[in-house]
Amino acid sequence: MRQSQREVWLVLLSMPVVCCMVTQQDVMAELLNQHQLESDYGFFVFGDSTIADETKQRKWMPSDFNNFSLGEGSAGPSESVLKQASSVFISKEPIISEEECLALIEDAKVAIASGRRSTEEGSESTRASRTNSDLNEARLSQLPTRRPWLQKLLHEKVFPILESKFGVPAESMTLNDGLVLGYIAPSKSQPIHRDASLLTLQIALSPQELFTEGGTYIEGLHESLQVPMGHAMCHCSGTMHAGKGITSGERWVLVMFVLGRDEPQYARRLHSHGVSAMDDSNYPLAESSFQTGIEIAPTDQLLRLSLANCYLAQNKNSAARKQLRLAQSYKHCVRPFFLHANQLVVKSRPRAALRRLDMALERLGDRDLSPSAWNPMRALGWEIRVLAARCACLCAEKELVSSRSEGNGDMPWSRQHLPKAIERLHIALQFAPGHEPLMQMEARARQLMSMSQ
Repeated sequence: MRQSQREVWLVLLSMPVVCCMVTQQDVMAELLNQHQLESDYGFFVFGDSTIADETKQRKWMPSDFNNFSLGEGSAGPSESVLKQASSVFISKEPIISEEECLALIEDAKVAIASGRRSTEEGSESTRASRTNSDLNEARLSQLPTRRPWLQKLLHEKVFPILESKFGVPAESMTLNDGLVLGYIAPSKSQPIHRDASLLTLQIALSPQELFTEGGTYIEGLHESLQVPMGHAMCHCSGTMHAGKGITSGERWVLVMFVLGRDEPQYARRLHSHGVSAMDDSNYPLAESSFQTGIEIAPTDQLLRLSLANCYLAQNKNSAARKQLRLAQSYKHCVRPFFLHANQLVVKSRPRAALRRLDMALERLGDRDLSPSAWNPMRALGWEIRVLAARCACLCAEKELVSSRSEGNGDMPWSRQHLPKAIERLHIALQFAPGHEPLMQMEARARQLMSMSQ
């Protein structure tokens, strides 16, 4: 039986990128083809700008939005092609009504209850958002009766808003993927991530008074943003972010992942290509993909972190450390410092490791100690403090041996650095009371401190 155009697109989109590429040109051609397939399918399903009723369109002004600036270098590999890429915008007025919000929630609940989970369209590699098993979710493709409404929403409001904020022509935009997500308390937070698209726009569907906590954590702001019911929040998809879990109630959001027909996003696709190769243990292919991505987006920390992990998997430790050093230029994340310090500890260089950890903690400040701190940040801060204290103790032990061999008993380095190590252990123990290894390390640090006096 002859396949429909839609079925052909679905088959093509589910095909993995060929792994036997022999040239960089072949890889780029394959990624461009993938982008064109996704764009063509989006226009096929969600239509083009001719759907819009021009009488219902409006000119969006800067005063219509609250602007949260993240600073240069915060928007990932597509930052250079977008206007105001390093900003997050929240509309001051709702863009859909309360009735539309509630109806969409009910439709999503019906789709979820019917058991049609997110497996009907495309492979994981073609989706803009990975499934989170802790969330209730319905893909927009599961809501066929909503398609006419969604088409008008996209072309009359969503795409014009995104054009006004980021400069991508509305007529060149299409939807790559979309979800209605439900957080049912108690729900976990998502991991920090980027979206596999050019731009992301979400609409809050639930009144804020019906849930506790929640919101969208923006790494560049180090805080979670709350969006009122029916209001929109939009950002460059390369901005590191995550949905925050709730402790009571229900929180529903509509999330839309948008492509630009003229923006293939090679660097973003090369990163995904490399990650897939890493999953298959094809490290040479992964290394080549990450390196090519870095040529396009040399300041992107995620490409450099992934390349560092690829080098570590191949025991290319020196090359990995170089990439970790370069990734440290991204000002919103301290993980490169932590990973670099771990490598230096393995090389028996605790003093050099401690310098990296000191820089990490200086950049982190006390954000991880706040009661409202993002849980992954709190956990990373704890690990950094513990490793820094361990490095200080290792250095003090070495100084103790040296001072005894020289017969002078002088330990100036320990006197200077051990008080900070003890303070860091004290903070760590507040979050892990009764942790026996930490208590033993603190006791030894105090003993070394007394020996250094």
